[in-house]
Amino acid sequence: MVYQIFGRELLRVLYLFLGIGLVSFLPLFFSAQGIIWPSSRKWAEALHPLTNLQHLTYVHPDSGIERDLFPFIFKPFTLSITVFISAWALAVGSSFLLALGLQYVSHRGKKAIDAGLAFLQSIPDVIFILAAQMLVIWLSQTFHFTLLSFTGAGDSTAIVLPVLILAIVPTIYLVHALMESIENETAELYVEFARSKGHSKGPLLWRHILRNTLLSVAYRSKYVVSMLVSNLLIVEYLFENAGMTQFLFSFTQPSVFLVTAVLFFLPIYLLLKVVEGSTYLITNQSVHL
Repeated sequence: MVYQIFGRELLRVLYLFLGIGLVSFLPLFFSAQGIIWPSSRKWAEALHPLTNLQHLTYVHPDSGIERDLFPFIFKPFTLSITVFISAWALAVGSSFLLALGLQYVSHRGKKAIDAGLAFLQSIPDVIFILAAQMLVIWLSQTFHFTLLSFTGAGDSTAIVLPVLILAIVPTIYLVHALMESIENETAELYVEFARSKGHSKGPLLWRHILRNTLLSVAYRSKYVVSMLVSNLLIVEYLFENAGMTQFLFSFTQPSVFLVTAVLFFLPIYLLLKVVEGSTYLITNQSVHL
């Protein structure tokens, strides 16, 4: 059993690397004449830098200056992963707290909040980002204090505001999903039976209903992660943060793209494995993400 799980996970990691590799070397297949099969010389030029990662270099697209990729890459890596993991933790934690708190609101109030969440979910993420930046600028100019950095231009780095902005849409999505799951779970026979036995709402919610809703939330983790990855690109661009997403799309050499993409997606893959393991420990049921 252990060997099967290990083999399955090893295959997934290999598939992940294979997918990243295919995307990385895709530009070799395009030329002015159309789609071509790259020559052996092109393959050698693209693959050779990977044989000595310590001396792997990248060329800045604007200045044309060539620099070593390592250790420079660790700065944008740390920035992007810090913002990504913090936003994920904030979205998951706050959505559970909000969904549980809303269970003590009246039925009419919950319906109104549910409709409000659906409306907020329909607003494009870029609107939230621009609105937050404008709010911080207005507060700074009106009250003459800067609470949060609203741009990563120059030597400064914006972290707190990008985390807050990045977490908004996943939080709304998860609160909506949790409310729906809790409502479905509440309609189960075992809940009605427990209530008929005199069990109160609070212990039922915390000990049984919440535990059973974890499974449906865990299955949504992939979507939440994909949402965060796509929004991180927008957030880093608008906040001018020199993170991994800008790095990926600016430096398009196949070997550089491959290394940075592996560095970026490997922690995200491990995060999903942590969600899998935690869900199994709490619910004793397996999820495959």
